[in-house]
Amino acid sequence: MNRIELKLYGLLHIKNNEESAMNIKVNSFDDQIEVYIKNALTLSKSLKLQGISFTLLTNDKVHINKILNNINEFLVVEEITFSTVVPTGSRFYSAHFKLDVFKYFSTLESKEYVGICDLDMICINQLPQSLENCINDKIPCFYDITDQVINAYGANTIINDIELLTGVRSEGRWAGGELILGDSSFFKKLSNTIDDIYINYINNIKTLHHVGDEAFTSAALEIL
Repeated sequence: MNRIELKLYGLLHIKNNEESAMNIKVNSFDDQIEVYIKNALTLSKSLKLQGISFTLLTNDKVHINKILNNINEFLVVEEITFSTVVPTGSRFYSAHFKLDVFKYFSTLESKEYVGICDLDMICINQLPQSLENCINDKIPCFYDITDQVINAYGANTIINDIELLTGVRSEGRWAGGELILGDSSFFKKLSNTIDDIYINYINNIKTLHHVGDEAFTSAALEIL
């Protein structure tokens, strides 16, 4: 059987005056973007050492390439279409556009196995055989952080949030936004399911314990 290659992507959606830099302190918008680009460069270089390709997806390739030129670095950057409606002033504003990345993945060739990972990550080891098996069998994977969020916020908080979005009983399993993998058919099902519940997310955005992609992705994964 031919080995299927893993292709990883990151997201850097650029929108000035929105709350995207929630975990860092910067002096200006361009400083914020440069930090994320340098994170993406570090991630890309670490993946390359393991033979894994990385592409940065964005809504403003010109802006990113300008900064890359200024710091004399190269990164594979691709501009895609973004259509998700995000309320102005939402925390983790840019993270919501992972839904558009899921939709983009759904259009790729069926033989590809792809994933999106957060930019503040680094690959330090070779892929474990268990993940190689998932890739070759096209088994979707996500980063389960249920134990972390329940310890931090309590099981009832997590369950209530998911039930607000799904409208049905929840087991309270939470997917961290750091990594999600699969083939195009999986991402089509995932994005379609998120589309079905996104209005519930928007209607409850002010009451959820977490605002961002993790909420609607966790709810959609539970439905699937």
